[in-house]
Amino acid sequence: KVAISPPGLSFGAVAVGMSATLDLTVSNTGDGPLKLTDADFGGADSTQFSLTNDNLPQTIAPGGQLVLKVKYTPSSVGGASATLTLTSDDPKMPMLVVLCSGNGTSGNVAVAPSSIDWGGQMVGNTSATKTVTVTNNGQSGLMLLSADLSGANAIEFSKMTAGTWPLSLDPGKTEKIDLTVNPKLVGNLVATLNITTDAVSAPLVKVKLSALGVSKILAISPATLDFGSIKAPGGMSMEQVVTITNSGGDPITLADLKITGPGASSFKTSGLSGVIAASASKTVNVSFAPVSGGDFTATIEVANDKSVTLGTVALSGKGLSKVLSANPTTLDFGAINLKSNSAPQAVTLTNLGTISIKLMSQAVNDSNFVVSGLDTTNAIAAGATTTFSVGFMPLTAGLHTGTISITIAGGATPELTLTAMGTGVDSSGPMKDPNGGGNTGGGCSLAGHRGWSQVAGAALLGLALLGVARTRRRRQP
Repeated sequence: KVAISPPGLSFGAVAVGMSATLDLTVSNTGDGPLKLTDADFGGADSTQFSLTNDNLPQTIAPGGQLVLKVKYTPSSVGGASATLTLTSDDPKMPMLVVLCSGNGTSGNVAVAPSSIDWGGQMVGNTSATKTVTVTNNGQSGLMLLSADLSGANAIEFSKMTAGTWPLSLDPGKTEKIDLTVNPKLVGNLVATLNITTDAVSAPLVKVKLSALGVSKILAISPATLDFGSIKAPGGMSMEQVVTITNSGGDPITLADLKITGPGASSFKTSGLSGVIAASASKTVNVSFAPVSGGDFTATIEVANDKSVTLGTVALSGKGLSKVLSANPTTLDFGAINLKSNSAPQAVTLTNLGTISIKLMSQAVNDSNFVVSGLDTTNAIAAGATTTFSVGFMPLTAGLHTGTISITIAGGATPELTLTAMGTGVDSSGPMKDPNGGGNTGGGCSLAGHRGWSQVAGAALLGLALLGVARTRRRRQP
């Protein structure tokens, strides 16, 4: 008597292309031998089922068993069923039918991201690692068969997998592929990561790879700064701005800026250390304060945290001991009557520097000279001029010489000094010999007429001689 266990075979979900095997036990529960002569599959999906040990016919002794290995190999996605008909010499049940069923599935592969762009990468340097994640979103196992690089610049890219491929990926599990790029040339680089699987829906998945080989990872603008002419010492330029942009695809950690060169001590910068994200920018303020007169040059070095210089900025400036000039520098008012005002004389001041300056004060060491119109409110732009006037009103007779000192804002000492001169003339008293000969009589001063007493004596002597000559002519017969 024939009996089977289990009465039916359900293989559940099996990935397309994979196989599953279940045991079917055929027992002889009778008193005599049982001969199992045949086992045939029937039905629309019968080709997906088979026996792995089809060595029939076989005789099963009373109380004995025969285990048949039934295999399900789905050829398509979806449910499949078939009947397995067992034929024996059991007179009461010569044919016994077993229902076989299964569900063909496909591993659903998901790959992210679908493309990777490293952006700018220094030629000869290996980039930061970027990762592609492969996920089995299906209901059955997924075979990852291979991961290869192809394309024009495939040799510039490298990959590394955690496991050894081919490998099986269970439902819900992931596998990571790490990628780097090491540009050998300047320019655009492209390649493709090809991932092959046994997924019916997506046997080949492609990930686009790209990068830009660059010779400089930082864009620094401007590359030179000229601060022009600045008062030295004590003057300071307006701040100029340098913009530093990370043109690469990875963050860069920068060290603090370093200023080198013969004039380094006259230039100052704001700090820069820290991380600049990919495609981001930072700004730096730079100023110039010359310690003395002369030309100054220096260089700003921009380096990463490994002390590798990534770019430079050239600095230049000129220190001027004087940033103010005057025209004229000497004023001569000539002879002016006491307590009378001279005609004013104009003085033009020019800013020789490249930044604006303000006049702070003026000082005159002789009260006979008067300054008017000096503008201490408004700044004088670089290269611009301003004008003021100087007058002379002598309070005492004689030669007067004075100095006019101009100080600019922020200055501790005068920026420039002018000389003014003039002679005070007293027109109300007796004339005096400018050479110290005393009063000459009369009310006119002949200051400046040389040898007045000698001239007067000579005139009187001439008149006397003329009178003697006339007397002698009258006495002649």
